[in-house]
Amino acid sequence: MEKNVIVTDVTGKIIGETYPKRARGLVKNGRAEYVGDCEIRLRFRKIDGVQITHDPSVNKNTEDINMSKAIDFNAREFRFDKECTSNVGSRMFVTDFKGDNTEQFEIGDWKWSWTQIRCEKFLEKNTDFLFRFAMTGGHNDTDDAVSQLIIFFDEDWEERYVYPLDKSRFRPAVSKRDESGLLRVFEVPFNTGNAEKTTFMLIAQHAVARFFAPCELSAYSGLEDMTYSQWWEDRQRQLHGGSLNSFGSDFGRFVENKVSRAVDKVSKAADKVGRFANLHTNSASDSDMYSGQVTLSNENKSEREVGELLSRLDDGGEVHIENCNINPDPDGEIYNNIGSSCDGAVIDVKNTCMTARAFGMLVNKLGDGAVLNVTNCCISGIDSCFVMGRISDGMAVTAANSQLSAAAFAMIAGRSGDGCVYTFINCDITAEGIDSMYYSECHGDGIVMHLNGCTVPKEVVSLIREGLGDGGRLDFSSSVEK
Repeated sequence: MEKNVIVTDVTGKIIGETYPKRARGLVKNGRAEYVGDCEIRLRFRKIDGVQITHDPSVNKNTEDINMSKAIDFNAREFRFDKECTSNVGSRMFVTDFKGDNTEQFEIGDWKWSWTQIRCEKFLEKNTDFLFRFAMTGGHNDTDDAVSQLIIFFDEDWEERYVYPLDKSRFRPAVSKRDESGLLRVFEVPFNTGNAEKTTFMLIAQHAVARFFAPCELSAYSGLEDMTYSQWWEDRQRQLHGGSLNSFGSDFGRFVENKVSRAVDKVSKAADKVGRFANLHTNSASDSDMYSGQVTLSNENKSEREVGELLSRLDDGGEVHIENCNINPDPDGEIYNNIGSSCDGAVIDVKNTCMTARAFGMLVNKLGDGAVLNVTNCCISGIDSCFVMGRISDGMAVTAANSQLSAAAFAMIAGRSGDGCVYTFINCDITAEGIDSMYYSECHGDGIVMHLNGCTVPKEVVSLIREGLGDGGRLDFSSSVEK
């Protein structure tokens, strides 16, 4: 928050600058008036019978005012937020870098427990303050931790201020190396405006973060400077076999072996696809056993009609559906005799609306090395009829510019074996069927899932992360939880 509002007295003389929120508070209280978009003029007022032209707290000694209004973190003033049901952590005493025992609040874990602690204070209105705290942790080896400070006023959550701490995107006042790894001190300026209550909330997920009262900045001068980027580079060298310790090389070899086995399974699936392709191309007698293609274009079909077509598909077959609507069967009958999964199948669906059950039929046909492409589609509804197919290795699934229910998304994840690759681009995953996502766990190792420009329910993201096997990776950097 930047001080970009000029403050003048009744004669127009500039007497200082202030924050926009404080300026609004002064105007609302009748102590000032706007004379421009970024300028307010203070009115006459009396203090102890003496008429003055401006608020004595508005002057050029802003640094002195800030430090006199500094609020240091106090672990005893914070409590777990009762509105958050996944809190993990504890309050404890730890010996700091100076050898002193300091009270800390340790929150979060290495899983996906979203944890919040909060403190509420009743502060002077229209006043500049500085919230100061020190922390260690709040980041992890996969660079996908969440660590935040949130400040909001009078329960107005929509107007909250968010400060991301995990990668030092909000710059710390001090960033040093200590025994824990990376020690940072943050100083966050804010103005109370016309609010009576100020709430501070600290958040951690997928990393353990420790918060405690800071020292004066000069006390850290003896520690070695270290930025988050430098910490990250050091940590990656450790994890990938650097000389700092043996854990890195052991972990690197562990992941490498898992991924190598996954790649081997993908190669075997590809060989199987090749053999079927050769049979179809070179052997007329064998091709009678092979149902090569299902094509639907500009048609309205029922789930049953689609199921009957898919039941004839064999290994290496292809399905092309474009500009279609696939609707529930008119008589409500469930058609489930669609046959087994097909290794090396290629299924391409474009500009089509379908039910989750119809989508489940398509997913059920994906065997080892199969490919599924979904473009400009809408998949809605809840269904569990086709989620129990066999696990398939080496699948490649791509969805772009599409909307999928959580139930439909879970069908894909529930079929994933070793070495599967998923790419979702500009997709909206809805909450429809989120309560039935018990089958969404990924079953294989070396699974890679990219979610680029997507909106995904928070619960779905958590289930994905918890379900990834050894060597699995989720790229969620350009997407949004909702």
